[in-house]
Amino acid sequence: MQATITYDEVTPESAENGDVSEAGFFHPGGWRLGIDDPDAPLPVGEVLRWAAERGCWRDNGDGSFYCESYDEDYRTGACTSYAVHFKASAASLVRISRVLGATS
Repeated sequence: MQATITYDEVTPESAENGDVSEAGFFHPGGWRLGIDDPDAPLPVGEVLRWAAERGCWRDNGDGSFYCESYDEDYRTGACTSYAVHFKASAASLVRISRVLGATS
């Protein structure tokens, strides 16, 4: 089973263009990784703990869970949203959904 965390950052300027200013993989330690970084997959337990703390419970049915909260930089106006993604069997995804208290 594989797990990753992704982020999208939207600034006032990128929002005017209907786009994100930056996107990629995120590590719970606080650092950002490029979209092609081979170090992006993380231990499932670490991602589950982080997702539960952040409130990542909105399930889209394909192994991705979107976080309810986001980070906002009041100085720049940038907002960063997060999602966690699991590549797992259907049975494992059902268990992950239960752990996170997911809803669709």
